[in-house]
Amino acid sequence: MALPTSGPLSLNDIAGEFGGSTPHSLSEYYGAAAGIPTSGTIRISDFYGAASLSPATLLFAPVQSSYPTRVYSVDITNPASPSLLSTAVTPFNLQYNSSIDSAVLSTKRNRLFACDNTNQRITVWDVSNPSAISYFAIAAPLTRPFYLALDDDADVLYVASSDNSTTANITSIDVSNLTGGYFSSVLGTLDLRTPVGGTYTGLNSLAIDTANKRLYTTMYQGGSAGNGCMIAANISNPASMSYMSHTNAVNFPRGIALDIGRGLAFTNWQYDGISIANISNPSSISLAGSISGQYSNYNQGYSANIDPNRNVLFTNWGGRPSVVATNVSNASSPSYISHATTSGSSGGRQDRIDITNNYYYNAVSNLAVWNVSNTSSMTRSAFFSFASGGIYAVALAQPGPASTSGYS
Repeated sequence: MALPTSGPLSLNDIAGEFGGSTPHSLSEYYGAAAGIPTSGTIRISDFYGAASLSPATLLFAPVQSSYPTRVYSVDITNPASPSLLSTAVTPFNLQYNSSIDSAVLSTKRNRLFACDNTNQRITVWDVSNPSAISYFAIAAPLTRPFYLALDDDADVLYVASSDNSTTANITSIDVSNLTGGYFSSVLGTLDLRTPVGGTYTGLNSLAIDTANKRLYTTMYQGGSAGNGCMIAANISNPASMSYMSHTNAVNFPRGIALDIGRGLAFTNWQYDGISIANISNPSSISLAGSISGQYSNYNQGYSANIDPNRNVLFTNWGGRPSVVATNVSNASSPSYISHATTSGSSGGRQDRIDITNNYYYNAVSNLAVWNVSNTSSMTRSAFFSFASGGIYAVALAQPGPASTSGYS
């Protein structure tokens, strides 16, 4: 049950909602729910209206190749038996089949944002009624948008755009006053090509630290050393974002995940490996460790998700439905735990993990659900097929702790 939105509120009330050990202190509850600070000053008033995390019960999946653009809502109350609740389509056809590699959910406004790079648009969907989701709005054209991150409390959507030859930009968009139809509320644009320098082929992920107002991304072949990099940007003023630093020698980086509590960022390589960066000082991020060679039969996939409670990084293979678990408790010396896979033809661009129930949702044209409670022996719980088009990205209707606010 949610805490009251006004009136008397005590530390004991907060403990009653979120649990914890006595003697209680507010620092126990950093990042306990969306909108609660993850570090620094924290006040009882930050908890008005907050509710403890509950198991994920809904999943939203925009279709990768659809004409018109399409989104599914899926009931995952029982992860072993997902069921389709509803399907929504745009009331018009765009120029091309949709190509959606990223989606983010605003639990504050019950809106799903999906990034369609072939049509160079952001589509917005009303998901307030999961049994009857509907198209809501579409953004003015953006140059090849690929990846999204959302600061839900600040009502700012961040878009990583790249045309793989001339631009590598982050665009901030005000989504505080969305109305149906077209919208164009660009706050600012940050060019990352110039400060990073060197050769590159584009941005490949986006992760946000909402508490500290930092944004992290990965870039192919960024800088003079190595063939990729991780980049930190300051977004304390969304209208005037700024580059902070980057670290080179990351081998073809793809997804990115953040563990804010430990000051670490994780990226998986396109080809068989993981890199870990120290981001405790975003003005001078540096490589902390890496691992490679533990699953060389397949290309590494696009998605990275961290479970900070167990210090386990979950990634996927690019070639088939899969999940790979890596122990990252020692950032300088990560170790392979295990993997699980099944037959199929493609790997997900944006997977999601439910760290409350220990399920991994793998967007692989179909939806593969993996039980990852035992990382040494992960098993497939379900394989759900969609009738009209496959999926490469999913969004869970569950707020995660702030330490997992970064996803590919």
